[in-house]
Amino acid sequence: MKAQLHDIVMPEVEEPKTKRAKFSRKTKKGWKKIDISQEEAALEQKRFEEIHFGGDLSKTKDEDLFVIDRKPVKKKKELDRTCYHDKILANKSKVAAAVPVENRPESRKSILHNDNMLKRKAKIVDVARTDLSKKLTAEQILEKNKGLNNNYDLWSANTLTEKQKFIPAKHAKHLRGLEGVKAPKHMKFKPKMMEKVEKVSVAHAGASYNPDYDDHQALLLQEHNKEFKKVKSEDSYKEKAKPKNVATEEEMARESMRGLGILPDEDDDDQYETEEESTEPGFVKKPVRAEDRKDKKQRRKEKRVLAAQRAVRRKKQMAILLNQFYSIKKIKKGLREHEKELEKQKEFRKEKQEKRVPRIGVLKADMNPDQDVKLSEELVGTLRQLVPEGNVLTDRLKSFEARTMLEPRKKQKRHKQAFKTKWQQKRTFREWDEQFEKELKKEEKMES
Repeated sequence: MKAQLHDIVMPEVEEPKTKRAKFSRKTKKGWKKIDISQEEAALEQKRFEEIHFGGDLSKTKDEDLFVIDRKPVKKKKELDRTCYHDKILANKSKVAAAVPVENRPESRKSILHNDNMLKRKAKIVDVARTDLSKKLTAEQILEKNKGLNNNYDLWSANTLTEKQKFIPAKHAKHLRGLEGVKAPKHMKFKPKMMEKVEKVSVAHAGASYNPDYDDHQALLLQEHNKEFKKVKSEDSYKEKAKPKNVATEEEMARESMRGLGILPDEDDDDQYETEEESTEPGFVKKPVRAEDRKDKKQRRKEKRVLAAQRAVRRKKQMAILLNQFYSIKKIKKGLREHEKELEKQKEFRKEKQEKRVPRIGVLKADMNPDQDVKLSEELVGTLRQLVPEGNVLTDRLKSFEARTMLEPRKKQKRHKQAFKTKWQQKRTFREWDEQFEKELKKEEKMES
């Protein structure tokens, strides 16, 4: 028979002495002299059996404690590779936990955090939902997606899906992380506002080569108002840019002559006033005299007056509160009106949002471009004498920009240099150049 108790050492229990010593039990000092070693040993034995065997040894069966080994072959002992400090820290007790440890429910914040982490993983690589549910790391997903996804029948009649189509250049870009920026989804659909914008805007009736007088005047007035607004806005900017409180020439001349005795209203005595004369005496605290002190009667009177004033203020405050209580209907009416105003503002914002022209660039598109106008003296009666205004290409370009088909652009002015570039010859090069010219002249003289 092979016992399982070869590693366990039973605690040695000393037998208690039968003879008890006599001592006094009157004082507190005598309480410690009671011999309880027998009870402690019994409890220690019970504790030892519970930890190592999971219960009382007297109640357990022999089959649970011993095993009959019928095999003659000796087994090689497997090397226990666990660290010594891990063995010490390992839980050897067979006693179940007093309170079962339950998993705490995840808080809403931690759930949101986990969801955000999964979304970030999905952004890093093209991840399937199954991979996300498995909570794989980004490295594991990349390792999984390294294949070329060519697991399909080459000669089948069925068409391949977009994922199964293999383009080498695209795959190489994907591996190197050089894939181009994808266009947003809203770029594929036409905005609702753009459906209302006409593709070809009809010109004003006054822009005809032979217009009616009233139509022509209306067009002139319309364009004049536009130009007037532009000029006015420019003038307002110029006015704001001007420096304020600038001294005039007359004030500057007057200031330069001050102190010379030329000006008639100048008084030398006042101007050169000494510092001692100009200084004013500071505030001096008035001394308290015995006659000015208040007696008890005056203080009581002052206290009564203050109490009366406080009562008046309290009464007034209560009257205001009562007035508010009785004007509840009026307050409710005001609140209803305020709610109506808020609803109107909401509707106005909604309409404004619907009418809002989507912007695809930095600049705004010109939704109301300037009309081609001819002045009254420029009008002619026949098409043969007519001088054309505007350009068809610019008109089409403005239409494309207004319909958000092209990004609006503005012609950039070329930046002029503040100073001219200065060219300077180095001294060493200049000396060499001069020497070379002298040698050439010598050669020419020799030849001549």
